[in-house]
Amino acid sequence: MTDKKVKVLVVDDERSLLEMLEIVLSSHGFDVFTTQDASDALRILDAENPNVIVEDIRMPGMDGLQLLRQIKDKRPLLPVIIITAYYTDQNTVEAMRLGAFDYIKKPFDIDLLRTTIERAIRHSELLSRREEQPFDTPQLVGVSPHMQDILRLVRRVAATDSTVLIVGESGTGKELIARRIHLDSPRFNQPFISLNCAAFPETLLESELFGYKKGAFTGAFADKKGLFEVADQGSLFLDEISEIPLTTQAKLLRSIEEREFIPLGDTAAKRVNVRIIAATNKNLEDEVKAGRFRKDLFYRLNVIPIEVQPLRQRRDDIPALVGHFMQKYNARFNKSVEKIEESALKRLIAYPWYGNVRELENVIQRAMTFCDGNILKNENIILQPSIQKEQFEIPESFNLEAHQEEIECGYIKEALRRAKGNLQEASALLGIPLRSLRYKINKYRIEYK
Repeated sequence: MTDKKVKVLVVDDERSLLEMLEIVLSSHGFDVFTTQDASDALRILDAENPNVIVEDIRMPGMDGLQLLRQIKDKRPLLPVIIITAYYTDQNTVEAMRLGAFDYIKKPFDIDLLRTTIERAIRHSELLSRREEQPFDTPQLVGVSPHMQDILRLVRRVAATDSTVLIVGESGTGKELIARRIHLDSPRFNQPFISLNCAAFPETLLESELFGYKKGAFTGAFADKKGLFEVADQGSLFLDEISEIPLTTQAKLLRSIEEREFIPLGDTAAKRVNVRIIAATNKNLEDEVKAGRFRKDLFYRLNVIPIEVQPLRQRRDDIPALVGHFMQKYNARFNKSVEKIEESALKRLIAYPWYGNVRELENVIQRAMTFCDGNILKNENIILQPSIQKEQFEIPESFNLEAHQEEIECGYIKEALRRAKGNLQEASALLGIPLRSLRYKINKYRIEYK
């Protein structure tokens, strides 16, 4: 963050909220401008040149989405944070497609808004400093409580120099989180080096990590720097850390503890100042028990653990991600797809996403490729059958009817929650007749409001 005061423009038709935000944000050092009128917000935008805008969606006259569209026409890289009590999946998609930086539901925690503003400013500074397209700078997208917790944790962790272990299924965005930690840290202008530990056999992995001297082995015709040395003063991201062989784990542990390493074929140690961020899609405690991972290395890495939920456990993030990817591929493919059909969005929300965010991005990219108009249609969305072996394992004392009842209850409760108790909407989400939904609610004695 620069020493110059950050200007924040807050646009909301609720006067009491504006007064509260002006007092609180000013106390945190921001230069705050407020208005209840979207047209007046455009005047302030031109006159005061704010660094970030916080705006509501529902306002009289010009609404928040129309305002967002005009702001982006004038200042494409200006971060805009949406705050609203009227959350809908389509509004989320539209806001993110138009380029909103984040989307926060009311009522919100003021610390969440403050940290989101700080993230937005850092993101904007990175874009202007690196002079690149917005999507080359990692942006964590998510409105679910889980993702908001991760964003807060990333901000706090980044300010320290502690080792971080990120755990989550493939495709959940572990490297994106690692990059965000690096860019929010004091090391942001130093190297961020990424290594997939599963991509190298043992002998090659050691030479990649620690380098080698000329003549260390057949074919070593010149000295080669290892990634520890290349990442000096920066961050080294070790993905799939569980795949490192035990012998290499011992050398890695020493390098992390002593902050030094010995290149292959050398006798002198080299000192480095590197922050280690590791990631895995396995339970390392189970790997330790099985004898495949060193206990001392696990404790050394697990200083600050970050567990990333699979996308199917945070479905509230799907509309925001869809809008984000629509914006990304509109820019990349020079298209102007403006919205997604409701039925298509419902399919995306209901899909299990065993490939997580990576799979969702691939689906949206493919859909955008074959979309001929300005609406992403159901027919453009191609979802592959997603079957996991674990689904068909039969535990002891298994009862198929009870399991089926549990699954049905779960989907019905989730549909009722999303539809805010509206049976017609809930039956549409589930793709079953209203009469069938009523029957199942009575059968399973499901309470709803």
